Amino acid sequence: SRRATGTGKDNVSPHCPATNVPNSEADPYIDEFAQAIDDGSNVCTEGSVITIDKVPQGTRTTYHYKDVRCWDSLPDGYLTMIALPHHLAVTPCNGDYKVVQAGGHRNLRGLGLAVQTAGHKWELVYPEYDIDWVGEPDKDKIPTILKFLKGNGEL
Repeated sequence: SRRATGTGKDNVSPHCPATNVPNSEADPYIDEFAQAIDDGSNVCTEGSVITIDKVPQGTRTTYHYKDVRCWDSLPDGYLTMIALPHHLAVTPCNGDYKVVQAGGHRNLRGLGLAVQTAGHKWELVYPEYDIDWVGEPDKDKIPTILKFLKGNGEL
């Protein structure tokens, strides 16, 4: 049987093998990832403001970043953020955002991929969901609900 390479378990990084050459065999998008790192390297975020408003598609949460150049001698870059699958699902596909199909960061919530924008904001539009449990709770359950909402309960 053929042993998989570029998994990290074989001492070969999925991004760069020992020869310090991008591992395009294991990751065909690695050149795009390298370019994205360069493109995002000159954006330093100093702060942000979050706004929330209603739009026809649902509720829009917008992160407005105060970005500056990290180095004055280099050109403007792209704001680079890490998006988990649930972020990507609500990021508008309007041409303002580029999802980098390589690299990323994996955690328990999934693979987080880099999202880049030339603007200084990230919009997430959450559709309206029907929530069937909104309404009058069962009066017998109110003490239990209050206990858990106050953090005094145990799961």
